[in-house]
Amino acid sequence: MKLTHIGISNFRSIGEEFVTIDLTKKINVLVGANNSGKSNVLRALAFLGSKPQEPISTEIDRHHRRPDAHTAFRATLVSDENIELILTQFEPITVTWDGILRHNMAISSTNLNALNDAHFYELYPRITNRHFKRRLTDDERTEHILNLAGALSKDELQKFPAVHTIPQFREIRSGEGYTFGGNGIIKLLAEWNHSRNWK
Repeated sequence: MKLTHIGISNFRSIGEEFVTIDLTKKINVLVGANNSGKSNVLRALAFLGSKPQEPISTEIDRHHRRPDAHTAFRATLVSDENIELILTQFEPITVTWDGILRHNMAISSTNLNALNDAHFYELYPRITNRHFKRRLTDDERTEHILNLAGALSKDELQKFPAVHTIPQFREIRSGEGYTFGGNGIIKLLAEWNHSRNWK
């Protein structure tokens, strides 16, 4: 499978409607006024590439700090050369999960629910290496469809790269050593302005 889009919902200033990043583009540009949520999109992407011990469960991370606003992510995937032919009829495949559990995804929905029984019982063992000893109930089948979606997306999401942001200057302060907080920026700008290498 190939990850083509990532959607973010209910994270900080991002509301219930998913903000979606197209990963098929070479460059994505975030344009907006101050406090419009550009940094929050980057923070959410940074969380996706984070280590397992970095949870997204603080009050400030929830949209409008509402306890019922659960951060969610949606992955959109398409086939690569290794995909089962049965799955191509569902493309693009979407998988939505609870953002609090980054590395143990609690899948909440997928468009694979439309798999018929014959295709489900054929695909599930191939993709998960698990077999059934009996026919599943409807509730069990629904749960295992979510497991199937998680198995299809897991490898791609584990490859999601780390995202780092560099803070902008909020203050300009004097000082000898330059720091991202703004210390020493006056001296640094003066050195750039009067560089000995410039003629």
